[in-house]
Amino acid sequence: MGERGPGERFMPNGQLNLTRLEWAVLSRLGGKEPDWGEVEAGLRRNRGEPYHDLAFDWLSGVVLWEESAARAPMVEYGDDLFYFHGLVALTTGDHALAKRRFQEIVDKHPTWTEATTSRALLRWYEKQTAESLAKIPTAKPLGKPEAQPGKPRPDANDF
Repeated sequence: MGERGPGERFMPNGQLNLTRLEWAVLSRLGGKEPDWGEVEAGLRRNRGEPYHDLAFDWLSGVVLWEESAARAPMVEYGDDLFYFHGLVALTTGDHALAKRRFQEIVDKHPTWTEATTSRALLRWYEKQTAESLAKIPTAKPLGKPEAQPGKPRPDANDF
């Protein structure tokens, strides 16, 4: 799908950004970490929604999962973050967490675009055996954010 131009298929910006984030996460199964700068540039170019920014901040390692999860209720469609938590769990081999997150999306938001994908992933999981899951390549868990130069770490003591 193209972003614009003659002969390219149209995709609304919100859907394009969601697809961009999904491919960035799933590319980790291929053994390479996405170019998060390129992902961010695409989100900015297509005027990312607050929930895209929330997911991106966690996926790119800018903030910890706990901070993103705490922000999720404050952002419209912030629960979208839990769908990405499921995708990352799939890439790292934590299949129990992945299934739990996909089921949450299906239960809480049955009409969301992500619910369709989550249903498909849950059906796929039903067909898998422990042996087949063990053969899926895994990526490293997302790293913890590093302290930004010139800024105190969030857990630094202020005296």
